[in-house]
Amino acid sequence: VEAFYLPTTALTTKAPAALSTTERGSGLGARGMYRIFKWLAVAGVYQQRSFDDIDEDLSETSAGVGFTVSTDAGDIAGLFFEYDKFDSDSLELDGYSVHGRLTRQQNEWFDFHADLGFLMLQDDVEDHHGAELTFGLGVGPQRFRVVADWHFVDLEGDDSEQRTQLGDVRVGARFTF
Repeated sequence: VEAFYLPTTALTTKAPAALSTTERGSGLGARGMYRIFKWLAVAGVYQQRSFDDIDEDLSETSAGVGFTVSTDAGDIAGLFFEYDKFDSDSLELDGYSVHGRLTRQQNEWFDFHADLGFLMLQDDVEDHHGAELTFGLGVGPQRFRVVADWHFVDLEGDDSEQRTQLGDVRVGARFTF
């Protein structure tokens, strides 16, 4: 289980043949993964972002199930299928995604984690598709670690070709039980 603070988040939108706009803010979030069996896990993420200039909040919710493998050294890899939702006053996207995840346990005080996903989302007007990336590390004893990562979502509307990008820096703590 992880709880984290987003000291910086940026939301950029760009329509074809138009200038892009970028809004900045901050937020909070939590995520977790529980292995039901050695090969089966459930995972979830919730993030709430507040943007300063547009006075709008954006929440991101994700929940899913995945198939995992692990080594005796503590490395874990998995393929996850998830339901995703992005919600604000002016935006409501929901749909599904596929994620490949890896946690590499370098030693008992350091790990590296990565997530690469493909999102297929919809709103009332059109379908959106794109990538989601997360790269980070954890430092500390295995049960309690300080974590930091970079999270990035890049979506494009199928009909409008409007591009929406969301980037976060996340800093927090992980408790493993």
